[in-house]
Amino acid sequence: MPAIANTTGQIKHSDLGASLTGDMAADYMAAIKTLAVNPGLTNYGVSQVINRPPGSMGVPCRAARETLGLYDKRGTGVVHITDSDRYLFICKALGVTPATGTSFTKVHEGSAVVKDASPPEADPLADIRVAISNIRKQMKAVDIERIVLTVDNAEVTRSIRTTSVIRI
Repeated sequence: MPAIANTTGQIKHSDLGASLTGDMAADYMAAIKTLAVNPGLTNYGVSQVINRPPGSMGVPCRAARETLGLYDKRGTGVVHITDSDRYLFICKALGVTPATGTSFTKVHEGSAVVKDASPPEADPLADIRVAISNIRKQMKAVDIERIVLTVDNAEVTRSIRTTSVIRI
């Protein structure tokens, strides 16, 4: 997938976004721009804006939100900008005016509804979220099932697979 270039660099697409191909990739690119303008739009709302069938935008919208640094927990009715630097950079790269605020009520149509009118702030846990995401990927690669982490200690539970032959 081609990166979107601007004068200061390129957009770093989420892993999910970078893995999409064909129509899904095209829908993802359209969803990025649509959600940059209106972070509170639901998947249904995005499908209406870009003229796609309802129910077809789940994966492209999830990838677009990851790329934009948006967090929308299912059932809350609110979308949060968790990485304002990323969001602002992508808006600039796309040539769109960023939405003002850090939290938006989910809407199926219309303009962004600001739930929190304060200017975007950096997420104080952004670095930890990235570190946890990276640790999870590494855990999967070496069959670690669980890590209990405290300030002073780490407890790791790992699966070990063995192969044996039973002769009958």
